Amino acid sequence: MKIVLIGKKGGRLDGGDSLFGDLPKGIECALILRQEEENISREIRAEAPNLIVTEDLEGFEMTTLAEGVFYNLLRCRQLHLLWNLKEGFEEILRSHMSLNMYFSCQNEALEESLCRLNSDLTIAKELRGLKEDSLIRRIVDWYERLPGNEQ
Repeated sequence: MKIVLIGKKGGRLDGGDSLFGDLPKGIECALILRQEEENISREIRAEAPNLIVTEDLEGFEMTTLAEGVFYNLLRCRQLHLLWNLKEGFEEILRSHMSLNMYFSCQNEALEESLCRLNSDLTIAKELRGLKEDSLIRRIVDWYERLPGNEQ
């Protein structure tokens, strides 16, 4: 299984080796750290991930030619971890999102705000309160329990 983490330089996922210290067997991880507004769509596709994990909607401003959300085009599962809701992303979050997308808000108030914007989003409540030192292990455990991924 291949996981691609997408964060920003200096963000929560910019932890380097501490994030990947204790990877479960058979798990490969790649980390893409974006510069502001950098289009990383080619890098994501080249990695061919089974799961994408983003930090605070990193990359959500990347659009398709038809002005849709780029992430909606990807066939892999996606987990969008939210510690903060970026200003200006409300309109994007009100739009249609892929059924492959899951959102995990790291506090209840943020989750309520997100659900007010779009009640159709799938929320992964069991991942609330993630810590960087156990991030990958908890995400892999969650992913393996999703329908269609049972081992």
